[in-house]
Amino acid sequence: MTNKIQRIQTPINCIKKIILVSILIISPQISSALEGFYGGVILGNHEGTVDARYTVNNNKHNNDLEGKSLGLKLGYLKPMNSFITGAEISFEDHKTQSLQDCPNTVYQCKTKINSTMALKTKIGYQLQNYPIVPMFFVGITESKVMIQHRRKSGVLQHPGESNVNGILYGLELNSFLNDKTILGASYTWNEFNPTSIQSPEPSNIKTKIKYETIGFSLSYLF
Repeated sequence: MTNKIQRIQTPINCIKKIILVSILIISPQISSALEGFYGGVILGNHEGTVDARYTVNNNKHNNDLEGKSLGLKLGYLKPMNSFITGAEISFEDHKTQSLQDCPNTVYQCKTKINSTMALKTKIGYQLQNYPIVPMFFVGITESKVMIQHRRKSGVLQHPGESNVNGILYGLELNSFLNDKTILGASYTWNEFNPTSIQSPEPSNIKTKIKYETIGFSLSYLF
């Protein structure tokens, strides 16, 4: 488990993921009409850590986090000579949760991400006759996070839930299938502020979430 956490937090691993994403897109052509509003669907695969601890004794609640998400995005692209700028808002419904882990034999514990909203700005560069448009982005994000306890006797305690804010940044590679259709792949690092989530038993839990996302999208330029 320790090796997994170290792998996620290693910058070299992040670079490898970006390189992997860069070879996953093949484009038959590049479009010169990179301007306007667009909308699309996004699919994400998430893997990371949860540093969740009981405030009463600092014992560990749970740690490793993984899952998938499906969502929608809406954005705008604006060319500026060879540069391309843009802004985007997105909403994702998550099936992302931690592995069960508790500091005692009484509970089964989980941290779940139910949904995420994000707002980001991005800038890219269009190389002449190059089939892929790379764009770097940075933004803010908010997730609805749930802390859950289940007694091993089978009784589910009322879960605690809170909105958790954070930042994100990463690399996105866009390929135009035609003048309107955009195929994208991205690597994103998501890091959330430490947040104390009210939990009915045995105490509140201070949670800090970090995870990386490999995402794919299909968009239409209006």
